[in-house]
Amino acid sequence: MSAALSRLFSPIRIGHATAKNRIVSTPHGAAFGEKGNITDRYIRYHEEKAKGGCGVVMMFGSSSIHPTSINDWGEVNNWDDGVIPQFAQMSAAIHRHGALCLSQISHRGRRGHSWYSGVPLWAPSDTREERHREWPHVMTRAEIREVVDAWAAAAVRLKKGGYDGADIPLYGGHLLENFISPLANTRTDEYGGSLDNRLRLPREVLRALREAVGRDFIIGLRHSGDHFVEGGLTREELLEIARQLDALGIADYWMVSGSNTETLKYEAAVTPSHYHPRGVFNDLAALTKSVVRVPVIVAGRIVTAEQAEAALAAGVCDLVGMTRALIADPEMPKKVSEGRPDDVRVCVGAAEGCIGRLRQGKAITCVQNPAIGREAELMEIRPALTRRRVVVVGGGVAGLEAARVAALRGHQTILLEATSVVGGQVLAVARAPKREDYASIPAWLANQAKKAGVEIRLDTPASGADVLALKPDAVILATGATQRRPDIPGVTLPHVATTVDVLTGRAATGRRVVIVDEEGYFAAPTTADFLAERGAQVTIVCRYFMVGEDIDEGTRSDLYARLFTRGVTLIPMTVAREILPRGVRTRHTFANTEAIVEADSVVLAFGGKANDPLSRELEGKVAELKVIGDAYSPRRVHDAILDGTRVARTL
Repeated sequence: MSAALSRLFSPIRIGHATAKNRIVSTPHGAAFGEKGNITDRYIRYHEEKAKGGCGVVMMFGSSSIHPTSINDWGEVNNWDDGVIPQFAQMSAAIHRHGALCLSQISHRGRRGHSWYSGVPLWAPSDTREERHREWPHVMTRAEIREVVDAWAAAAVRLKKGGYDGADIPLYGGHLLENFISPLANTRTDEYGGSLDNRLRLPREVLRALREAVGRDFIIGLRHSGDHFVEGGLTREELLEIARQLDALGIADYWMVSGSNTETLKYEAAVTPSHYHPRGVFNDLAALTKSVVRVPVIVAGRIVTAEQAEAALAAGVCDLVGMTRALIADPEMPKKVSEGRPDDVRVCVGAAEGCIGRLRQGKAITCVQNPAIGREAELMEIRPALTRRRVVVVGGGVAGLEAARVAALRGHQTILLEATSVVGGQVLAVARAPKREDYASIPAWLANQAKKAGVEIRLDTPASGADVLALKPDAVILATGATQRRPDIPGVTLPHVATTVDVLTGRAATGRRVVIVDEEGYFAAPTTADFLAERGAQVTIVCRYFMVGEDIDEGTRSDLYARLFTRGVTLIPMTVAREILPRGVRTRHTFANTEAIVEADSVVLAFGGKANDPLSRELEGKVAELKVIGDAYSPRRVHDAILDGTRVARTL
């Protein structure tokens, strides 16, 4: 291990226990549960982080303490003793590798939807947040007491299940933050009004927890260092809250992030995407550290060991939340401690595979690491029984992953790429503002493929005869996709281009640009961002209910903020009927009214069209022939990499 990372890999006392290093996987949902129960899949997911060297493994976005705390699909309920054996299995898996094991336990308050369970939401007052929009039931004093007791009982179950502690959220729109925030709490009894009254429930919960579990169990608090929203808690008020709760002598650590779920705009920042800077909440953690006496954990886009070490050296924090960094590469701590930082797959902040999927009611994975959520299937790469000669055609992410895994399994692997650089269309994605880190995805794959022994031949267009001349035992075709052009009048006019043409610089645009979006994902809005940043007047025409309909609402909020700030016009529910020399003729999806949107240039976002020129040539001439990625079916980055890794494991 490099001496430059000595702080990060030094042990630290947290309450009664000692963490072997300062790396923390913070609580987060993964939706790997079933009917409120922990599954083998959930255990394997977290065990890989402990196995990879993480010091503190926390889990569950909000393990529910009470039936009125509405969990999202796939999360864990901590309501009765039936869950204790499951906790014991999880804690044993984490402890096997020397990590501490903690769980968040929470009541989500008004943050949720009653249609998940048919149970009304509970909250301090008759208020709601913009995202969930449901009016909650106003809690009675008896119900408040019931929740306090439920919190204590949930902590006891964790302790009986072998856990080292519990994380209690005062942030993220959960119940305790509802009581603290004047935007959510308008009560006039002893639980509302003054700050002292609004802190009554958190104090009662903390005292009940400590009394129930004793001192040999970690109790941690997580809060936002600044709500940012108008009328919400300021950083000064939140520092005073930290002072008062720390003075109780109950909390063993504070975890600090930022923002608030009160509005669509700022809810997105609670789990910041690549549209937010790395270390976005470091300043808030440093402020909290200045007023509390226990270790402070910062959580907010710290993605490399060097970045974490710098935060520790600057006195920002005592431990570092690196959750998404560990999703991208659960072995990150191990690789870094062994002096292999170049082998670490670094999180790009995409949110496409993790929090973005969770927001859409799906189980998480990682945009660039398909083994996440599929640990039993994909985490281990097994040697092939027979060494074969494998030729991969195409150096996009599908081809690179296929070549990498094939070589790791022991095959002699040659990759042919027609252009002078590998990466395919991901390199175009990386040209859009704030998405530059996407370029590291193919860069990592290429570097790892070379280390595994793959021979990469650039500037090598390949015909069927060229491939056969290499005498392959197996051929993997990963020739990608071409940009799809619709069959509408005017599509061949010289001022029409595709998003890839624009992002890669193959096509220049005029001042007024109309982007016709039929993909519904990132291509149109990120290209609009690219053009608007360069001074173009951009309009997006989209047939769907909204531009970027398939983007998760958190990332979409960040992207919309950029687009509207730059004056981009969005016209949803509108179909492009004809491209004219100076504009686009449109028709409204429902009203059938027609209009002309003026434009100097028209940019198409219609997705890809499978490009497979070789399979018919090679069919029947090689022992094994596979078509993967966009060449098989145009999809997304994660799908292409998943195709690549799966097919290489069959050879």
